[in-house]
Amino acid sequence: MYNDLMDEYELLFQQFEYDFLEGQLPVEQEPLERVLNDVEYGFQDLYNRAPAREKTNYNRFYGDSSSFSKGSGYRQGEASFQTMIGVSEGASRDEIRRQSRRLLKKLHPDRGGSAYLFNWVKKAYDVNESNKPTNSVLE
Repeated sequence: MYNDLMDEYELLFQQFEYDFLEGQLPVEQEPLERVLNDVEYGFQDLYNRAPAREKTNYNRFYGDSSSFSKGSGYRQGEASFQTMIGVSEGASRDEIRRQSRRLLKKLHPDRGGSAYLFNWVKKAYDVNESNKPTNSVLE
């Protein structure tokens, strides 16, 4: 049974990862929230269906296997960072920051998310911020 659950988890995670990296997540806030909540519900459902002994024997030293996903992250020619996180191309820094934080909360490994996607969003946000010109010294 556990292997079947892991197969379902892998399929759910791969579909979400593909949609995320291809920029296919909705741009509007409400549809994006629904998609993220559906994915979160799917992960929670798999967790609830897992045998009780599997839940209690989790070893944090093994980490999140999704952090070793194939691929090296963002490549030239893929969707822009703004598209991938679900904001418009002309979004303000505040909108990008808010959406990034929202995604980071959902993707955090301690909340059942993917370490790989969490780290990817965090690094991409940092790169995106370092490439933006600042308007003043106070920013």
